Amino acid sequence: MQNIIIRNTTIDDIEKIANIKIEGWQTTYRGIIEDDDKKYVKLIKKL
Repeated sequence: MQNIIIRNTTIDDIEKIANIKIEGWQTTYRGIIEDDDKKYVKLIKKL
């Protein structure tokens, strides 16, 4: 079993968190919203 460490985020985590959000949007809305990464990035920035 893996040990899980819960910690506060840091500035170094920003890109990883953004990528998780973008991948979530792409998976959830595939076929509903065009597969254009720029559109997903704009949506995420609004959140």
